[in-house]
Amino acid sequence: MKKIALGILALALAFPAVYAQEKTNKEVNKETKVYRHHTGKHKRQHDGAYKKLNLTREQQDQLAVINKNYRAGIADLKRQEATITVKDYKAQMQALNKKRRGETDHVFTKEQKDQLRQMRTRQKEKLTADGRAEKMKKMEGFKRGGNRSRMSK
Repeated sequence: MKKIALGILALALAFPAVYAQEKTNKEVNKETKVYRHHTGKHKRQHDGAYKKLNLTREQQDQLAVINKNYRAGIADLKRQEATITVKDYKAQMQALNKKRRGETDHVFTKEQKDQLRQMRTRQKEKLTADGRAEKMKKMEGFKRGGNRSRMSK
């Protein structure tokens, strides 16, 4: 009788533990199995900047094609990530970024380029005024292993 009671008690305690994990509704990219915590957040930020530039429909379409090609290039690069060296990966990533920047520069008019440049400098000033730039630099040091002396103590 004790064995049956202990068995039932063990099942009663173990059964809820199996279902204790909370279910998540986070969006998952099925191709790379990457969870997206803030889907669309950055898109809204860039859309706001582009709205201030008063882009024509043609310019918007050109930028959409450029960004689509860029994302396809990044996806290809991520697929090759296991087979290439870090140096090659970084070089190819820089090449993709340079190509994207060059293509987008041809889309904007001179006034839009000036306005975009002003918006970027204001954003940099805002980051330095908040002290975020220094915090980011400090965090980069931790990511690269710059402050290992504190971790080894």
